[in-house]
Amino acid sequence: MRLVIDASAALAAFTAPMGASALQGYELFGPELLWSEFTAELHAALNRREISAQAAANARDALDGRVERTDVRDVQRRAWAIADRLGRGRTYDAEYVAVAVALDCPLLTLDARLARGVAHLIRVLSPGDLGI
Repeated sequence: MRLVIDASAALAAFTAPMGASALQGYELFGPELLWSEFTAELHAALNRREISAQAAANARDALDGRVERTDVRDVQRRAWAIADRLGRGRTYDAEYVAVAVALDCPLLTLDARLARGVAHLIRVLSPGDLGI
């Protein structure tokens, strides 16, 4: 099964002891934005001493090794239209939705607000749905 994974779900999955293994068998995709958001949140968790430097390095490697960077044509334009449709001021979350729409697959996120807002457009899963 193919999934688009956002930064919140990727952080939960790749920093949890068994999180990455719960994603075995899934093809994971993300927009370019994922790497910036993930890296920023991972670094913040390291600075707050919530994870070790080794755990952070492992999480970065897991993201790079498991998630395919999508090359969805016009992802920003698609995200713009989705953000307009959802009444959102920013397009960050809409990029994940745009990729999920383009790939015709579910979005994996921890963001409950995002999940509620886009459930009429795409199927949304939480890490709990996958046992993470």
